[in-house]
Amino acid sequence: MTYEQTQIASSAVVDGFSGSITADGGEVVVEWGGDTVDVRRLMKVSPFRHPLTVPGETISEEFGWQFTAFETDACAADPRRASLEAAFDSAQIKEPLHFRSVKPGDSMQPFGFTGVGNYRT
Repeated sequence: MTYEQTQIASSAVVDGFSGSITADGGEVVVEWGGDTVDVRRLMKVSPFRHPLTVPGETISEEFGWQFTAFETDACAADPRRASLEAAFDSAQIKEPLHFRSVKPGDSMQPFGFTGVGNYRT
């Protein structure tokens, strides 16, 4: 962990906030909340790419997740929800859709973040 990440984590623990940081190039995760701090090393995953069933359900053995895709009239997911829900404009999507492992050069910026907490490989 970098000095900055250590400061963020220690301040959050002292202030009673829950959270997590991925460190060491994505190989270590530090999670904290309540009375616990958990540090774990992530297992290396072989690269993968699987199609999503749209509409329908797709099970990911790699993530241990179930993806559910459906059409809706909602214009966007509520960014205040504490979930992994996302909404997309179907006119902007080129099918077929897939989920895959992270590749070098990938990046993401969670809604509302302006730099701190962004992920880049």
